Amino acid sequence: MGGPPNPSFSVIHVNNEYRRDGEIDIRKFTTRENVTERVREVIPETEEGIEQALKVAHSNTAPDYSPRHVKLGALSEWMDIYHLLFPEKHSHSIFKLTRINAKLIGQFEDLGVDRIQDIPETVELNEKQQRQVKATKENARIIKKEEIQKFLSGLTYPLYFLDYETFKSVVPPFDGTKPYQQIPFQYSLHKIDKDGILTHTEYLHLEQSNPTLPLVKQLVKDVGTEGTVLVWYESFEKGRNKELGEMYPDYKDAMEQLNSRVVDLIIPFAEGWFVDKDFFGSASIKKVMPVLITDLSYDKLLIQEGEGASREWTETIFEGKNKEKREIIIQALREYCRLDTLAMVQLYNFLQNKVS
Repeated sequence: MGGPPNPSFSVIHVNNEYRRDGEIDIRKFTTRENVTERVREVIPETEEGIEQALKVAHSNTAPDYSPRHVKLGALSEWMDIYHLLFPEKHSHSIFKLTRINAKLIGQFEDLGVDRIQDIPETVELNEKQQRQVKATKENARIIKKEEIQKFLSGLTYPLYFLDYETFKSVVPPFDGTKPYQQIPFQYSLHKIDKDGILTHTEYLHLEQSNPTLPLVKQLVKDVGTEGTVLVWYESFEKGRNKELGEMYPDYKDAMEQLNSRVVDLIIPFAEGWFVDKDFFGSASIKKVMPVLITDLSYDKLLIQEGEGASREWTETIFEGKNKEKREIIIQALREYCRLDTLAMVQLYNFLQNKVS
């Protein structure tokens, strides 16, 4: 008789550096890795985990639900369940502290603290958490006018406010693209000239084809060669600009010149020069805008976030689905992207008014 089975294990990796050129070459697109030894190393730990899970499943007593016990980076997922079991009692509970982790939750529970404003100074917090706690305890905004003024004075008219919408795919959809590459299919561009006049231009690709070249051509015309280009979270927009320049060498210089003009409007908020307790430690435009610009809202839009825009464009335009709703979705895409840059315009004006 033969001995016990001795299986081997392997995984298939996508080569993230693979760049499509014609038909997909599966041998270059993927690689196979033997992970048999790694699997064997974790078998004892896995068996122990299974045994513990079975004990819990067969117990008549519920385990401690506290998020302090969460491991393996699953805190955000567990919090969704935890809040269904134990709804938050306070609008500024400790669970809304930015970058909270299981260890901190355990400390707060041991101290009997469930509100941000009750966190004692003895608890070690990072800089962003400290700013959030300070603003919450004092119920007042932190505004560093000198730093904000210096930031704004470095901007040059005309001012452009740029935002991309993108889609990605594990299989590169076009020549020159890589797996998971964020491919722009839309942009919104607001412009304030030196006289304060506001105008808007945009591009939305409406064909079942590669959107990047016509988008680049239009953007280069719209954004000109002078003036500051404001974005929110610059690494994203600058990354797309760099990739577009690499895809189209004729526009490489233009995209590099564009990147040299980019300034991140998130800086005053990310650096803590302007802090409101209701940002909850975040500098995301989705957190900042509703607090400071109350007449704008994503809530009433058909598309309310970037993932939704990507999904609707991919299905409706690129895949040719949703034909009965095509015009409604196109309008929704325009409205969503336009609001992103209009929000930046109004946040810029808000900061100007605060330091003027």
